[in-house]
Amino acid sequence: PPAPMNRRPPPWEDRRLGAECRAILRDLARDGRLRENDVDEGALAKLSALQPEAAARVARHLAAQPRAKVRNVSAWIARGCAAEARPGPPPPNYDQPGPPPPP
Repeated sequence: PPAPMNRRPPPWEDRRLGAECRAILRDLARDGRLRENDVDEGALAKLSALQPEAAARVARHLAAQPRAKVRNVSAWIARGCAAEARPGPPPPNYDQPGPPPPP
């Protein structure tokens, strides 16, 4: 049955994303490495704000990571988007978690 109108589509069907980015996310979902609720609206908005090739780079980088390494997919995508949005090449290891919060 079709999804209710107020539900957003899964990330791999979100038309705000370019075709290549959606295809990569769809492959991750098919392999069981990405669930519909793994990517929140904030991360999707950041991904869709990038140029299609930059968004595809973030998705390819996500696909290259072992799923166990990426605990919070939305935060990981947001960091990748921030790195892609900066001028110049992305910093090395932009997929690594940030420092722990202060006590």
